[in-house]
Parts: sequence; structure tokens; C-alpha cells
Amino acid sequence: MPTVIGRLLRWWAAVIGLICVNQVLVVAYIDHQWSGDPARAAVGLPGGWFDLARSGPVHALAALIPDPGVFGWSLFRFQALLELPFVMLGYALVAAYASPRAIRWVLSPAALWLTSLSWTATFCWAEIHFRSSWTDVDLVLRIVTAVLTPVLLGRLTRGAAPLVLMEGVRSLAYALLAGLLVAVVVLEIYDSSLLYNSARLPAALAVSALALLVLADVSRRAASVPYPTASVVVAIRHAYEWLVMIFVIPALPIRYALNFGARWVALVCGVVVVAFAAARALEVVRPRLGSVLVGGALATGIALVVVVALRPLVAHLHTYGEVRLGIDAAIGLIVLVGVAAVYDRCRPERS
Repeated sequence: MPTVIGRLLRWWAAVIGLICVNQVLVVAYIDHQWSGDPARAAVGLPGGWFDLARSGPVHALAALIPDPGVFGWSLFRFQALLELPFVMLGYALVAAYASPRAIRWVLSPAALWLTSLSWTATFCWAEIHFRSSWTDVDLVLRIVTAVLTPVLLGRLTRGAAPLVLMEGVRSLAYALLAGLLVAVVVLEIYDSSLLYNSARLPAALAVSALALLVLADVSRRAASVPYPTASVVVAIRHAYEWLVMIFVIPALPIRYALNFGARWVALVCGVVVVAFAAARALEVVRPRLGSVLVGGALATGIALVVVVALRPLVAHLHTYGEVRLGIDAAIGLIVLVGVAAVYDRCRPERS
């Protein structure tokens, strides 16, 4: 029986493929209609858009397309149709690696429709904020895909077997690694394709393909030995599971609020979500709550110190805030899980 992860990976890869192929059509269209100058489409948009391919494989493929003038729909229209399924499939993958309970909730009818409504409203707000001559039709297309995406997502995973993960350091590490790899793919595809920076597409495709291959391999390896029911690692695992489940509906509004003048609102909402997830996780380790709290505080403190100490180095690695945040998260999670595992192994009351 195919697994949920297998189906999600195949469909996500297909959507990514369509988004990337569309970039070739965009380059062909702009070269043909506007002599390669995207200024007309970039009116009102912030910096970081339309670094189009002027040479290399993308430009070479675009030059082979006959009658590129008929591909006007490739500009903004295709993005309006595929952006929602792209991000919802990605989040569903994160949930599938997190736990069977997380993916059951994320793919439940209630969560699918509420997530689609929340994320589509956010996308539509951004469309209106950066209004252009494409906006009205794009809004209609986003509403159409908001109806179709929950229906298709619910059907494509029906009857698939969930990934069964045991409690342990290795399975937790795999779940967190999968989440980080999905984030890498999302950032690469957004930067290269959804912002029409096709000059960066070959590198983004290489990184994304490698990440997808590792994700497929992780789904075959993500089992572990049983772990004590009351431990810091188990608490982290359940906190992550609850975080994935709680965060799904407000995820995109919180993300966009960071960039559109509501940073403090986003931070407060994020803290509330994390605090609730942590509280639910502590219920699982109630028999040894004191020891788990000490270990959790120790692991969190050390992780924060390491992240802060490495911030100057991380700042030089990449210019994009999202990428720097992802690197910080990866470093913090590695240290957090490592310290938690050592603490669990060393504490005398461990059975």
C-alpha cells in the first residue's frame, strides 16, 4: 500500500515541476512581447522580483518555444493557481513526517478548508496590496484554487498508509530534518520561480531535487528504538507534533504579518502557539515533570546561546531573512535535541 508521504512527495514534485516549467514560458513571453524587459509586470512590486534568465539552460529552452506570445497566462495567472497547492502540499509533508496524528488533523476536512480559507485570504490581501492590471483575474483564480485544493488533497491521500514513527532520538531527528528540508524547497522555489527569478532556477532545482531525494530516503529510515515515555526527547517530539497541528491554520497570516507592519502581532501569536504546544507536550511527561523541565530548560538555554553566538557568522552566509532564520532554526534544533538526548541518557532516574 502506498504511504501518505509517498503520494504527497509525488504530487508535490509534480506541482514544483509545473511551476518551474512555467518559468521557461515566462522568459519566452517577456522576451517576445517586451524585448526581455519585465518592468511593466514589476510595477508596484517590492525588490527581489524578476531577475530573469538572460543566458543558460532556462533562456536556451525559452528560445525554442514557438509563438511565445500566446503564453501571456504564464505571468501571474499560473502562480495564482498553483501557489496554494504548492504550500499546502509542503505543509502536509511536514505533518506526515511529524506523526500520524499530525497528518490526520492537517488532512481532515475541517483543517483543510480552514487552512485554505486562511491562506487564500492572506494571498488575496497581498494581491490587493500590490494591485496591478493582473489583480482582478488573479483573485478569481485564487478563489477557484481555494475550493479545488482541499478537495484534491483529501482525495489523493485517501486509503494511503501513514508513516509509523516510534519515540526516539533518531525518529525525532528525521522528523525535524524533514521539516527543514521542506522549508529549503519552499524557499528555493519561491525565490527562483514564484518571484520570477529564473536566473536562479538551475541552482534552485538542483537543491530542491537533492532535498526531495533525501526526503524520500528519510521516509524509509524514520523508525527508531522505543524510548522512555517520560523524557526530554519525548517532550520535544510531542511539542513539535502539537506545533505542526496548531500552526497550520494561522501559519501564513503570521508569516505575512512579519513583513507587512504587524511584526509584534505575529510574534505574540507565535509565542502563544509555541506555549500551547509546549503545555500539551508536558502532559505526556507528567510522571517526571520536574526532571523533564530541568532538562528542557538546560537544552533550550544552551541552544539559544549557540544560536546567538553564531548569528554574526550566519548573517554573512545569506542575504534573505528567511534563509538566515532557517539556518538559525537548524542550528538551534540540532543543539536542542543533542543536549536533550545526552541529558536523558545521563540522568540517574532513567529507566
